[in-house]
Amino acid sequence: MKTIKSLILLLLISACSGEELVPLDYDIIPEYKKVNITIYNYCLSSKQEFIDIYASNYSAKFDKDRIIVDFDRDGLPNAYENVEKYGTSSSNYDANGDGYRDQLIYLSGIDIENQQYLKLCYYKNEDSDLDGLNDCEEENLTHTDPYYFDTDLDGIPDDLEIRFGLNPNDYADAFSDIDGDGVINSQEVRLNTPINLYNTRAIDSLSYRYNVTLNRVGDFNGETYRCFDVEINNISLLDVSNGNLIRLNIIEKKSLISMMRTFRTIFEYDKIEDNQKVYIDFRTLIEGR
Repeated sequence: MKTIKSLILLLLISACSGEELVPLDYDIIPEYKKVNITIYNYCLSSKQEFIDIYASNYSAKFDKDRIIVDFDRDGLPNAYENVEKYGTSSSNYDANGDGYRDQLIYLSGIDIENQQYLKLCYYKNEDSDLDGLNDCEEENLTHTDPYYFDTDLDGIPDDLEIRFGLNPNDYADAFSDIDGDGVINSQEVRLNTPINLYNTRAIDSLSYRYNVTLNRVGDFNGETYRCFDVEINNISLLDVSNGNLIRLNIIEKKSLISMMRTFRTIFEYDKIEDNQKVYIDFRTLIEGR
């Protein structure tokens, strides 16, 4: 049992070092639409500073030069789910309900027989730092800080590092260029492009585009506020029955301390026209995991 436990972190880090996942079988490649989002009424006091934003469609996953479906939003696309060996499911984020999401089980290589040796997770819905990994996963599988969203201080939230194949405990890998395309890994994550495949014209056509502009400055209760428009363009949407979950990780600084706020919104494929511009009041976004 100790051997199994000691191997978990090693296997996970190895899987996040650029090793290519192998799909069991491809689904039919789905059609997709593009949506362009403008978020308004994003306001910060003079004591706060906007640092960065990472957007991601958790219902879709870049694979090679195409977008494929991740129905349960666990970071493991449908084509990679392996029921027989790992007990994962394309319809359930945590197929066996043990508190560890399927992608982490897959990356760790812990098959059904050895999953019994995982430490029991008593707080599987608790995510203290709102980085997308629950506290149990951070303490027992990824060995990241459950109380700070960016364990290695490279600017990328821990969960996104794992979803994109980086190591959340290694500061340096954010600034390397694994695929040699001239785009460092931290920017690949931000643009939602693969870190281990050269950015071709086809890949570039699917990358996210950001623009943050100051809209107005005003005073409220003696405090000065700056309000921004945040544009995130070229987000791909897939035809999934449970909707496309778009998650926004906004990194800010207050009193020299970086912090992250997480918001989410759902887009239904049938209700969006291709290349539609959607305006969202920041105050209506759902905060939290």
